[in-house]
Amino acid sequence: MATRRQFLVYGGVAGAVVVAGAAGFVLLPEDEKPSGLPKVRFGKEKCARCGMLIGDRRFAAAWRNSDGDEKHFDDIGCMVLEGGEQPPGDGTLYWACSYSDESWLDAASATYVISPGIRSPMSYGVAATAGSGEAETLAGVVKGKVAAWQELPTLMKERA
Repeated sequence: MATRRQFLVYGGVAGAVVVAGAAGFVLLPEDEKPSGLPKVRFGKEKCARCGMLIGDRRFAAAWRNSDGDEKHFDDIGCMVLEGGEQPPGDGTLYWACSYSDESWLDAASATYVISPGIRSPMSYGVAATAGSGEAETLAGVVKGKVAAWQELPTLMKERA
């Protein structure tokens, strides 16, 4: 049987452990929001809009909203249409893969080519390029139209 003194010591130690544990939990870092380029698992992940496997890097697209939530798409047209129907909100970052080298481009700064000659996964026929010179060259090859990011919602609705 514990004496009153032992009981108080054990109670104090137990209380200190609880306080230290609570403080440690509160001081743990929060889940960090993703930063940098999107992390698409090509060949393993499905498009957030159509459910098709994201396999062809030339047409992949993604966005990250201000909460850090990402959506990945197999076709630039899927991202544009999804954004029109369910806008992700202010502060959202958008990316599209370059048709020529499959690198991530800032979607708002990219230049696009739209043509039936571009065989994108969902047949929207949209390819992203790093600049207007590259876009003009591709448009000449595929007999396409050069467009800016701001024009895509209207053009995609016409093609949908």
